[in-house]
Amino acid sequence: KIPNLKKLPLYPVLSPIYQSVKKIVNPKKNTHPQTIALLYHRVTHLSDDPFQLAVSIENFKLQMKYLKDDGYTFLHASDLYNNLKEKKTISRGVAITFDDGYIDNYENAFPILKDYGIPATIFIAGTENNDFEFWWDELVYLLIERKAWPASFDITTKGKVLSYQIHTENEAKDILLKLHAELKTMNFSERESIFLQLYKIFSIQRKARLEYTH
Repeated sequence: KIPNLKKLPLYPVLSPIYQSVKKIVNPKKNTHPQTIALLYHRVTHLSDDPFQLAVSIENFKLQMKYLKDDGYTFLHASDLYNNLKEKKTISRGVAITFDDGYIDNYENAFPILKDYGIPATIFIAGTENNDFEFWWDELVYLLIERKAWPASFDITTKGKVLSYQIHTENEAKDILLKLHAELKTMNFSERESIFLQLYKIFSIQRKARLEYTH
């Protein structure tokens, strides 16, 4: 039985874990109720995280401690795959996984996982040009983190002109989401064309930040 974490002071920290592990004891809502995979992207502190990719180092440690202290069985992703393929279940099984392969997975998450003896699987996503950051991080940097924009600018893509105006942070965030939706549908060459235009418009030299490398 899972304790009622809503009564605990740490519920905001542990709620993502709570919502996932609830399924373990609720077979009606889960085909394989005994095992779950928890997906992380980043373990770090971000001043701006519009896509909610990061969990803080402190929160990650508390989440791992909770799972460890509560007696969950930790699995590698390959074990989870094989168990599901063979329709086997592990009582209270958890696989810790990371998508993309940010450097903080090693620098911040690995020491915590090592201390608790927890295995994890990192799915490393290469980019077409590994000299740069992931494109969504570049977009956040240009439109959110710098907090400085031209009042208006135009971008040409796929034979059409996209016009934008920015006067406030809320408008910048709105444009971020719109451009993100556009860029998701593009191939590498098309996205590169957009970024070359953006860096020229913003008069910034393109350079990858170490903490955003992978």
